[in-house]
Parts: sequence; C-alpha cells; structure tokens
Amino acid sequence: IIRLGIVHNLEDLICSSDVIVVPYLTTFGIADQPMAILETMACGKPVIASAVGGISEIIKNGINGVLVKPGDPKDLANALIRVINDKSFVQKITKNAINYIVQEHDIKKVASQFEKVYYEIIQET
Repeated sequence: IIRLGIVHNLEDLICSSDVIVVPYLTTFGIADQPMAILETMACGKPVIASAVGGISEIIKNGINGVLVKPGDPKDLANALIRVINDKSFVQKITKNAINYIVQEHDIKKVASQFEKVYYEIIQET
C-alpha cells in the first residue's frame, strides 16, 4: 500500500495497478458512485469495493467487479486473494466492466441524460 496524496496522473496510476480497492464504509456525503470505480473499470482493471450506496448499482458482484461487506477485513482479504490468484475470473470481470462503461457511460448517452434533466428543470420554472 502506497499513500500518494493528490495524484495528477490517475490514469497512469490505475493502468499500472493490479487491482483497485475502494473500501468505503458509506457513500453518504461523498459521490454515491465514486469516479475512481468508473475510471478503473474503463482502464480494464479489476475493482474490489464495499457494497454501500450507489456502488452496488455500478458493480455486480462477480460479474464486473467484486463487492465486499463494508468494514469486513476477512471478506476484503478473500476478494484480494481471488483476484490475485484467478486470472480467468479477472479477465471475465474486466471485460464485463469495460462493456458496462461503454454501454452505460458513453459520452453521448450521458450528455443526452443531462440534456433531458436540464429540459425538465427549465419546464418546471
């Protein structure tokens, strides 16, 4: 574990990592769907994250990432061991993660969703 503080080359850091762990206890007061998870998935790296808040909407356990119980070090350790030792599992979840990003977070789709919200707000005022 290396504590880096503020990182200016996040993509390079993610791409050089074997796995990204996002062990939140809660997403209350934080982005409900952390960008670090989406960025990691887009880079084709495995994500292990706590099953809290909107994280469970992004990651489907064993499909495009691994969800662990928040605050459970044994569950986290078991997830890390599986990701380190099971290369076919990692290939499956990272492929599915990239597909999820392409399908759900494509720039045109996201822009269209924002546009829809803006028009709804304008119509209400």
